[in-house]
Amino acid sequence: MGKVRSVALAAVGVVAIAVAVVTYGDVARANAIRVVARVTPAILPGDNVSKATITLQYLNSDGTPRAGDQLDLLDVSQNTGTLLRPGLAFIEVYRLFTDKQGKATFNYIAAMSNNFVPTLPARIQITDTSLGTILEIDKTTTITINVIDPSKLKGTQHVKHA
Repeated sequence: MGKVRSVALAAVGVVAIAVAVVTYGDVARANAIRVVARVTPAILPGDNVSKATITLQYLNSDGTPRAGDQLDLLDVSQNTGTLLRPGLAFIEVYRLFTDKQGKATFNYIAAMSNNFVPTLPARIQITDTSLGTILEIDKTTTITINVIDPSKLKGTQHVKHA
């Protein structure tokens, strides 16, 4: 019984070491991924109409695009961790995938500025959940969308909503 137990313990140890080595490599590769983000326009009026287009590009450390990565979106503007849901003027999707160029695009519509709700920058957390060989390794990026009260935009004809 002692020999069988030793062999089993050795096998478990080898598996644990293999998982640790593979996971360490996965974490290193995930940390090396570059995320290029562009928000257009740079300043978005909180008018419940204007859209900001957010374009993300996921690249490996050698600059090659990461196609087919799953990206999950989460609104962390108020530190509540609310899933952004289709409709109701926030974003059109809450999960998307990178294309062959490693790009993913979504639109954001800021909530209406009014006297009761302060106009604050929106913060969208994007989590790439497609990483890892054995264990899921996530890469999280937070994008800030500069939202301002429409009445504070110079040279615009925005109507202030109460």
